[in-house]
Amino acid sequence: MFIRFTTHGRHSKATPPTGLFAAAYHLWGERTLPAEQQAELAELLLTYQNTVNTLDLEFHPEALYWYKPDAFEALAQTQALADFLGRQGFLVHVEKQTHLGFIIDQDEVQIAVADCNWKERLGYKIAWAQNWIACRMGGALLRILNKHDAQDE
Repeated sequence: MFIRFTTHGRHSKATPPTGLFAAAYHLWGERTLPAEQQAELAELLLTYQNTVNTLDLEFHPEALYWYKPDAFEALAQTQALADFLGRQGFLVHVEKQTHLGFIIDQDEVQIAVADCNWKERLGYKIAWAQNWIACRMGGALLRILNKHDAQDE
């Protein structure tokens, strides 16, 4: 089973879900925690960087990142980070999937999967998808999509 940690932020489900590490780095960058907690957060992030080899995975802003089922060390360290954020008032959610969508990239620990939930993320996601198709498929599929859109109008 593939696992992904998300959070809605502090004490709120009103904001869209954010990846756990994006929330942790944002909190660290705010510098609003007491010194002891700020140091604890920095140590959690540094320990993860030094012990879990995720540098082989290129960052894809359009992707959702999932841990592989056998990524035990990474999952344990991410759970420690999730517990810390929970103590700070973040609402942490653990998502589990047995099947993932279109895989963009992967390493030993994680899989980057295209975020295909476009109905909920209209706008820039559709523009991004069309650009991605144009870049990856030499424009052929983009022309088909545009022709299909013209016929629908």
